[in-house]
Amino acid sequence: MKSQSPAIQPPRNPITHQRHRREVFWQITIPTLAAALLLLILAILATGLAGTPMRKWADISLISLIIPTGLFSLLSMVFLAASVYAITQLIQVLPGLFYRLHGLLILIGARLGRLGDGLVEPVLRIQSWNASLRVLWKSVKRKKQ
Repeated sequence: MKSQSPAIQPPRNPITHQRHRREVFWQITIPTLAAALLLLILAILATGLAGTPMRKWADISLISLIIPTGLFSLLSMVFLAASVYAITQLIQVLPGLFYRLHGLLILIGARLGRLGDGLVEPVLRIQSWNASLRVLWKSVKRKKQ
């Protein structure tokens, strides 16, 4: 089997490539560096300020860790409560609907059975007549011999 060579790519458009690089710099690199610098400044302030007690910064850090966890827990609890409510409503409604569906399926099955019997009946009659004629023909042949 021949090895496939990689697809040859056309050369890049230098104008759009330069614009893309500039957009990446301003939209991705600069905000990332700014966020990292901000975190570094906050870390220096948290550890370097001798005038403020460390307990205060520890409490602030703890609050910043608890808030997202609490929000996600609250959202999970709301989703769970909505699911429980929806399931209780479905439990009240579904048995009656499934009973009606069961009756409808029984009715459809009975009508399809009658339709199938009606469609097969002519074929069975022809086969029956054919079998009767074969038996009659065999009995006539035996009597001749």
